[in-house]
Amino acid sequence: MNFTIQVPPDTKNHGDPTLLCVPPQWTDYFIFFATNYVAHAATLISRPGEGTVETLFDALNALFIPGSGALRAFRLLVLYIGRLFAGNWRVNSIEEAQRAGALCMVMREEDLGARGHEGFNLFFGSSVEEIPPTREIYGIHVLPRPGPGIDTYRIIEVSANIPLMDYQPREVGEEESTYSSYTPEPEAAPRMMKLPKSRNIPKILISILQVIWGVITLYKAKGNQISLYGYGAFGLTVAPYSIMSLLNLATNLLRPEYSTMYMVHTTAMDEAMSQGGDFRGIVASINEDAIKAGLHTGVVPPNVFFGINMAGYIAICIVLPLALVGGLTGFRPGENVVIATSWILAWLIIGSASALWVRLVMNFEIPLIWKAIFIFPLWIPAIGGFVVVAQMLTDFGICTDFGL
Repeated sequence: MNFTIQVPPDTKNHGDPTLLCVPPQWTDYFIFFATNYVAHAATLISRPGEGTVETLFDALNALFIPGSGALRAFRLLVLYIGRLFAGNWRVNSIEEAQRAGALCMVMREEDLGARGHEGFNLFFGSSVEEIPPTREIYGIHVLPRPGPGIDTYRIIEVSANIPLMDYQPREVGEEESTYSSYTPEPEAAPRMMKLPKSRNIPKILISILQVIWGVITLYKAKGNQISLYGYGAFGLTVAPYSIMSLLNLATNLLRPEYSTMYMVHTTAMDEAMSQGGDFRGIVASINEDAIKAGLHTGVVPPNVFFGINMAGYIAICIVLPLALVGGLTGFRPGENVVIATSWILAWLIIGSASALWVRLVMNFEIPLIWKAIFIFPLWIPAIGGFVVVAQMLTDFGICTDFGL
């Protein structure tokens, strides 16, 4: 029995008799952008204690510069995989929070400069990363107000290679610290404090769905899309976002999330308290004897960590997205010369290669509005790319393949 189906005007098949492409409705545009771009950015790895505005800005960076989200996930993934190679897979609650970036400490500003606050090491955050005032920190953390005879202090993240030990509060009137000296035995590690953590199951599930959906979208881009639009085919624009979601998935499976940050003790904290500071709710102490001895915890050493991140950034954030698009298209332009697909190539390159700049700016000690001003120009290729994708959807249509 044969049936006749009336199709809308401007229906196309692009030379494939098994393909039926109808003009898109506004809901089709919404679904395409939501599933292929916005949902990927929603899987972004969150920072402990991150405020709403900071979370939104980071998500926008991941939306317009997907390489920034991929780089964040890759850094954390290296830390957790590094436990295997360092022979330190089993960690306690404090060390796990440390590797998730949930611990912070007080340092004098002049000491930060002496410890290499500037330079390429800042790109990958193995040493110094100041905590914005919008972050949620457990307990009380009041820095002394700078003035004559009073030093300037900063609250920074405790990097994963810094050795810790149990915090033993100093007794009133006691001159010397009662912190135990460093020994390499496991008993020196903090083990009593239990910090609350969680696993973001919705993010994990969304990441799984997004990886699958990204593969489907890339698969559907072959054939007519590539012949019409070449390297600018709209189905290929999901490549860097799928890579980001895959890294986010792997990291979320290994790394717990923390709703707040926790303070650890340093000698600089004692100095700050003597000058009017107030700190309560301390969960551990920096083992400064071990630092002076040149020892670090059982994770990837700082220099190796930097090298792996640089190599991973180049290979995963820059080369891999370009290789996927280049392998499928040979970077050939398509037959359709009306739509400016050059925006797509600019979006692919800038969205992947500018992740280092985003990380550097986000570490500047400046208000968020200035960070947005420095980063916004890098959003422009993606914004132009979104417009071009909408034009291609209008031109190509929403297709159903009856040959499957």
